[in-house]
Amino acid sequence: MRNQGDTSMSCTWTRRSGWWARVLACAAGVATMAAGCVRTTVATPLNTGYVSSSVTAELKFLEDISARSVVSNDEGLHGLFALADGGDPNHDYVGRVIEAKHRRWLTDDFDEPGDLAMQRGTLARGVAVLCGVKGGVMMRLLGPDARYATRELVYQDIMPQGTEQQTLSGPELVGVLSKAQDRLRLKSGEAGRRR
Repeated sequence: MRNQGDTSMSCTWTRRSGWWARVLACAAGVATMAAGCVRTTVATPLNTGYVSSSVTAELKFLEDISARSVVSNDEGLHGLFALADGGDPNHDYVGRVIEAKHRRWLTDDFDEPGDLAMQRGTLARGVAVLCGVKGGVMMRLLGPDARYATRELVYQDIMPQGTEQQTLSGPELVGVLSKAQDRLRLKSGEAGRRR
């Protein structure tokens, strides 16, 4: 037969071990989420330094990028410049970042490496500025913030469902650029009819 002290001690131990189990489970969950938040580095980025007037090289880039599971910052910016200018006048990633900041496609504090996987929000901001997407109240108040630009482009069916932190695949990049090109053509057609 147990005495009163033994029962309280076993209850205390059960409470403590249950508490530790919850703490360890929580720590394991945080570690798992943190590991899942690490962005991919693209080991072998595509060549983006070719002459901008080379149609063959541009078609090869689009063919190769559409088979990629992830797009780097350098590749994504190259695609944006090809859309905006008909070819990328920049010969390296540093030049692309400087010019993209000048055009307000990137924030002034953007400093990510070129081989880091591009986030949807980075592309969404660039596309929103390039296409003149005004957005809703929050985007009009805050400007082309990555979060609200992503939401607006998803709403307008230019970008597939997802959050601004998610990375892009090659087919998604090509799809977004294609829909943005359609939007730009529509805008230029409307501008031509107003004249």
